[in-house]
Amino acid sequence: MSIRFDETDCQIVQALFENSRITNAELAKRIRMSESQCSRRLHRIEQAGIITGYTALFDIEALDLHAYAFVAVTLNHSRTTREATEAAVSGRRDVVQGYRTGGDSDYLVSILTPDLSAFQRSIDDLNRMDGVEVSRSLLILNPFKQVTKLRFPFANLVSPAYAHELDLDGGRPTRQTRHATATRPSLPAMRGNLEHSKLDQIDLEIIRHLADNSRLSLVELGEKVGLSAAPCGRRVHALERDGVIRHCTAKVSFEAIGLTTTVFIRIRFELTNERHRRAFERALLDAPPVLEAYRTHGESDYLIMVVVEDLAACDRFLSEVVLNADGVIAVQSTPVLKRFYSRR
Repeated sequence: MSIRFDETDCQIVQALFENSRITNAELAKRIRMSESQCSRRLHRIEQAGIITGYTALFDIEALDLHAYAFVAVTLNHSRTTREATEAAVSGRRDVVQGYRTGGDSDYLVSILTPDLSAFQRSIDDLNRMDGVEVSRSLLILNPFKQVTKLRFPFANLVSPAYAHELDLDGGRPTRQTRHATATRPSLPAMRGNLEHSKLDQIDLEIIRHLADNSRLSLVELGEKVGLSAAPCGRRVHALERDGVIRHCTAKVSFEAIGLTTTVFIRIRFELTNERHRRAFERALLDAPPVLEAYRTHGESDYLIMVVVEDLAACDRFLSEVVLNADGVIAVQSTPVLKRFYSRR
């Protein structure tokens, strides 16, 4: 029997999506619940796989990583299989995300490299894979939206992640729930060679650990980097103040909260009209279904990632927000069939 994922659960997930470094005490105060009840609720949410981990997002320029791109890949199915390709792509340290897609390409892969020369080598390496061809590259000029607020499809929902009955009063599961997905390793940038970064080794270690688990307390984080809590806290605050740490967030399974459809949308735009461009970007910033939005260089001017309940909701978003906007020239949609790899 599925169990209701109620408004309090929504508030907990929302708060941690906005800021995963909020303490349990602060979280409990925010949702007006005792700390012990709040902790039990959070544990249930994690075990159900709705929150699968915690990470931090960084200014890649501050880490001297200057080439970020989305690459469309097509397969020659007579020469390779999806399983072989996905395994090979997942093993690459320059790959951040990998999506199996429908439409005019088989995959959409995001790549992060130090510069354009390294990016070109990455493209060449992909093209040398048997049966693989890079059909399109979109360089990211400006990642102007990475959402910090979730839009739940309705206030109270039945989550398929809750497989068993729950004692709602005490917040304790009456049966054992499945364990949440383990926290994923940090981005390849955090694992790779950052010797050219202007940050010192302690700051780089702090970044690596927060990429792996941004819920670490200052005491825990300090122990990992060889500092006491106070100086560790000063370094974290400095990294936040300087914009190196952009956002600490929970990794949320959107399918588990009813947002089961992800679509990438490429948009050609008349960029010479500054007023139309700014109005369009404001509309994307204000649109709840838009999870990520990028200014791009290539065959499109914008790439946006939309997460919605179903394709009908995506169609409504296109009609109400994108196709009504002044300056839009052409729109192409690529539905995501599966996210097969993520370093986030």
